[in-house]
Amino acid sequence: MVKLFCGVVGEAKTPFPIDIDAEQTVGDLKNAVAAALRHEKGVNLLEIYLAKTESTGWLSKEDVKKGVGDVTGLEELAAMTASLNCAGLSDHDVSGFDGGDEDEGKGAVHVLVKKPFMPNKRRRVVPQLNIPRVDLGDSNYVHLPAELIYWCGLLSRGDLKLYCRPQVRQLWEFLSQDVIVENAKGHIVGPSGTGKSVCTLAFTASLDHKEWDIVWIHVSRNFPVTVLSSGRKEYWILKSSTFELPRVNQRKVFVVLDGIAEGDHHRKVAIDILADLRDDDRFVVCSSMATFWKRNLEEDIRENIKWYFMYSWTKDEYLAAVRDEGFYNTVSDKLDASSLLEVNDESNESGECEVTKLVNRKFYFAGGSCRFMFQYTTEEVKKALKHLIDCVPDKTQLVRCCFGGFNNSTMNKLYGMVCCDTDDEGYGERVPLSPYAASLFAKESGPSHWK
Repeated sequence: MVKLFCGVVGEAKTPFPIDIDAEQTVGDLKNAVAAALRHEKGVNLLEIYLAKTESTGWLSKEDVKKGVGDVTGLEELAAMTASLNCAGLSDHDVSGFDGGDEDEGKGAVHVLVKKPFMPNKRRRVVPQLNIPRVDLGDSNYVHLPAELIYWCGLLSRGDLKLYCRPQVRQLWEFLSQDVIVENAKGHIVGPSGTGKSVCTLAFTASLDHKEWDIVWIHVSRNFPVTVLSSGRKEYWILKSSTFELPRVNQRKVFVVLDGIAEGDHHRKVAIDILADLRDDDRFVVCSSMATFWKRNLEEDIRENIKWYFMYSWTKDEYLAAVRDEGFYNTVSDKLDASSLLEVNDESNESGECEVTKLVNRKFYFAGGSCRFMFQYTTEEVKKALKHLIDCVPDKTQLVRCCFGGFNNSTMNKLYGMVCCDTDDEGYGERVPLSPYAASLFAKESGPSHWK
């Protein structure tokens, strides 16, 4: 009987032992490995390699714990009928190392297992996509092509010109330093419509494709999970939320899980991704909600989770964005709020330039949501807010939820969030999304709840 230690290519995990008679065959070993990995149905797709080179000898357990990316230079054990004695795995072959090393966890690993790439259960695949790299540059504006936005599951009405307000650069610094350099798992939260996803996409698409394979995973409440892979140059629409991360030649991946909200379905996707990550991979969660599920500070420390809060847009930031004529021309048709009494008395607009008037009028309806400000007409904003309020069964909650930072319901979309210097948690201060939303709160809740 011989004890063989086995590792899996691309998985930074502790090697597992297999006890087997050295007179048995390579095929028997393969079956034993498949059983240990619970991979019996795909045993014929497994590849096993002698974890040894002529120059360095056996790989160590430390090597495997750090992750072995490929099998270049290793001998594949392809002769299924050959005995282990003849395949270089006899008791004499595997026992030639210092027992003290074994006690210290530095013993030898004898077999490397390469799992097949599982194509996942998917309904549709779009192959051979040309995924562009985005140049962030030093400008206040970044160009994102429409097809990239579409493949990532975001609203696309043509190419997008992104205005880099101060929080955008701060987010990119967070992703660059905390996530890439310090290997933190980044969690990005903030009110709906503040640009969390598109700003994260801009940074992700700017990464060097030679260094990182980009995997953008988009989830939503009512549609299938979609996956965009720069390494495989493919777009998937999945039938099931259970899948393996797409890898190419065991390269490291930068994974973004976008659109995640409270619920078992989305948690399952996140857990499956985390189980597939290696030490050299990076992982970012971009939530669709103003706040994620309640934070566990001990888990944050243990799992190296760091948070970034994207706050609502201010009127000054809108005015700064539209100073650029090119940007203004792309959004001018959405700055269509008329000078109605509910917006402004025209006498209050005297002395303002026409663009400032347009922004002020639309701000009454859109508030801190740049999506409502720049991508929806005023009538579309009013209908959207009315629909969200109609979906709230207890209208008294509209006012009550203005207080406190945590709420995981769809009501999140009715609120903005402003930075609060006294809030160490980073949740900020919750406010109605816009003056128009506040007027609807008052109307629906009744005067006794609005003080």
